[in-house]
Amino acid sequence: MLDKPFRAVARTMGLKKRITPRGMRRTFQDVCRAAAVGDLVTRSISGHATEAMQRHYSTVALEEQRRGLANVLHLIRPSQPLDFEGAGQGAGSPREGAGSAFVKPREERKPSI
Repeated sequence: MLDKPFRAVARTMGLKKRITPRGMRRTFQDVCRAAAVGDLVTRSISGHATEAMQRHYSTVALEEQRRGLANVLHLIRPSQPLDFEGAGQGAGSPREGAGSAFVKPREERKPSI
């Protein structure tokens, strides 16, 4: 169904490599996730009937992992700025870095209000 449009776009771009809709399955899933398109909408466009198939054709980029970990750390230490770029780099000791995976032991933590 999409073979003709893919060929036309590739020809217009002067692309020498053959790209097919089938070859773009993972890319489509990843781009939809990055664009915050809902899972139901993504599945309806891609034709995947189940979440399992959608996950099968999805990949997770390193930047997505970093952002996820930074968000988790921000829950633990909300006073620290979110740091997606310099994981583990920050002022002070390694425990004080905004992207550091180290968490102060429970007895050292300030009580939350």
